[in-house]
Amino acid sequence: MSIIFSHDDLQESEILRSIEKWEKENSKKIQTLVTPFKVFYMAENYHQKYSLKMHSAILEEFKKYYPDDNDLINSTAVARVNGFLAGWGAFPQLEEIGPLLGLTEESLEKVKKAVQIR
Repeated sequence: MSIIFSHDDLQESEILRSIEKWEKENSKKIQTLVTPFKVFYMAENYHQKYSLKMHSAILEEFKKYYPDDNDLINSTAVARVNGFLAGWGAFPQLEEIGPLLGLTEESLEKVKKAVQIR
């Protein structure tokens, strides 16, 4: 489950306003919890990058670059691909940043195909 932590009332209202704007523009509901930050506990490694785990060939490619689980979990590129595979992000965004993600052309095409299907 995704979550956004706010640090004060102003930040929370800006987050909620942004969510509302995005939902109106995209006719989709954002399933993200917005809550005040108190204490954060990272989920266990086996809970991380769930959508990417459904695409084992792409995950295995990333594991070549990030053999350590913590490095894999903390990678921005891995997080972005996981987000795209989970349905967050549009094809034009993927086209723009795709070459920067470090994937082979074959894996990048698999991500593009998954994004286009939605």
